Amino acid sequence: MKVQTPTGETVVVRRQWLPWRQKSRDVDPSDLDLPGDIVGDDPSGLVITLVLLVLILLAPFVFVIFFAVAEFLLLVALLPMFVAARLGWAMTWTVMVKRDGTLQGTRKVTGWTESGVLIHDLAAAYERGEDPVGVSP
Repeated sequence: MKVQTPTGETVVVRRQWLPWRQKSRDVDPSDLDLPGDIVGDDPSGLVITLVLLVLILLAPFVFVIFFAVAEFLLLVALLPMFVAARLGWAMTWTVMVKRDGTLQGTRKVTGWTESGVLIHDLAAAYERGEDPVGVSP
């Protein structure tokens, strides 16, 4: 639930579905440190150098794609178990509060209804100008 504080800040109060944080991965090809004179004296050296250069530049992207696909497949394999545990009330819900994109705090609560009530209570408190999580900007 997204609300505005009296000071104009945006506060998002929501449930966290997965028990881990999602990570972003950035690959910067400009971080590669290649020597200036890597081309050989003949045309075959140039061709070999260009092939190796393309392979070196593509290797990080191939690894990132491989690990992203592997992580996605693992997520797909584990997701039905987590959904069943969530709906079967075997796991607690984590309610997260973010103010202008910065995590302010979390609270754990058992049950879908209880977490919904907590979300509405926290959002209403932020709309009134209170800080129920106890972290000021």
